[in-house]
Amino acid sequence: MHLVHVEPLGKRHMDPEDKAYREAEERSKALLARMSGRMTSAGVDPERIDTGFLAIPSETSLQEAVLETARDQQCTTIALGRNALPWYRESFHAHPVDGLVHDAQGFTLWVVGS
Repeated sequence: MHLVHVEPLGKRHMDPEDKAYREAEERSKALLARMSGRMTSAGVDPERIDTGFLAIPSETSLQEAVLETARDQQCTTIALGRNALPWYRESFHAHPVDGLVHDAQGFTLWVVGS
């Protein structure tokens, strides 16, 4: 099982030595640790959980980056988090999950909202 956090960064921050990159990676590690903890609490063997950080240039399509990563990792299921927005913001906000629901042919897609 692969847990991957995708973080869009500006092109100038794509170097792993860049401060913004390192900060994004640290935030990602903390999030992935929490998610791994939830999964192990639910009974998943910790040996089966693999985590990773994926920085993409902010100009890159988040949908395509997620699908490409899933293909590279030979995943069959993609689970995505989606924050709920107030109805008046939702109507003006295009969430990346919306595009993935349309483009994720060949994958089982789980969308988990908060």
